[in-house]
Amino acid sequence: METAHLQPDELALLFTDDAPSLLHRIAPHLARGCEDCRQQLAHLVELQERWGHWDPGVLIPEADLLETHLQELLALPTFEARAARLDGNPEIAGWCLAVRLLELSEQGTDLEGLHHAHLALWTAERLGPPHDPTYVVDLQVRCLARCGVLLKRLGEPNAAAEALLRARLLVEKGTGDPVLLEEIAQADWI
Repeated sequence: METAHLQPDELALLFTDDAPSLLHRIAPHLARGCEDCRQQLAHLVELQERWGHWDPGVLIPEADLLETHLQELLALPTFEARAARLDGNPEIAGWCLAVRLLELSEQGTDLEGLHHAHLALWTAERLGPPHDPTYVVDLQVRCLARCGVLLKRLGEPNAAAEALLRARLLVEKGTGDPVLLEEIAQADWI
């Protein structure tokens, strides 16, 4: 993150509607003068790196409630009940929850992983503003690729091919992240 002293025209922007875009640049500079602010900023940067989300206004409330929402969701007995909970409570379906479910898809049995990956996809498909649509697409592609890999392992080649085809078709609407493109290519060969 670039830090610098403000020029007079930039200082003037602090008193306009463009202030949030400027504040992210100067916050580290200002935090150097206060240990508490420095620690809070470091925590924020850690959260951004951990969850891969860019907006602190979205990230902080989601991260704070993540474990509670996750435990409530996983306590429900079926995928249908979990999906209904997400649909009935859109405030639960956040970026951090989708990312955490995708992480959980790599643990346990392949069938458990598939349930988590599918629930991550269900969550990601419900993300709207203030989430950037191209990054949401990337998250959906990751979920689909994971579903494809797990479906192959579970002996469901047709369903796996369908999930991977959806991922390949959707990836063009995302950020074009080369790492993501490689993930899909690798998933096709597993």
